[in-house]
Amino acid sequence: VKRDEEIVCYGELGCFRDEGPFDYLDMLPSPPEEIGTKFLLFTRQNRQVPEVFSYFNFTSMYGSYFNSSIPTKVIIHGFGSTCNRIWASEMRLALLSVVSLQI
Repeated sequence: VKRDEEIVCYGELGCFRDEGPFDYLDMLPSPPEEIGTKFLLFTRQNRQVPEVFSYFNFTSMYGSYFNSSIPTKVIIHGFGSTCNRIWASEMRLALLSVVSLQI
């Protein structure tokens, strides 16, 4: 569904215009509330089953496997896609296998 807006703004995320990287699309990004943005945390302690964090509730990270003193890598699947692609799973497993911990 094509949006009528030429620009959409979402608070701290900023604004997105119907130009540049979004010029070829028929729509602009939807609001985070509509998308249901979430983050999946995989660590060496939980390689297969992620801890899930909501975009709106990062306080649940306390008591999780997240450790801010260990380097963190973020895999972004891209606008209009999902993390259920095989390349995302393979990249996650590769990073957990070969990236050395810095102490």
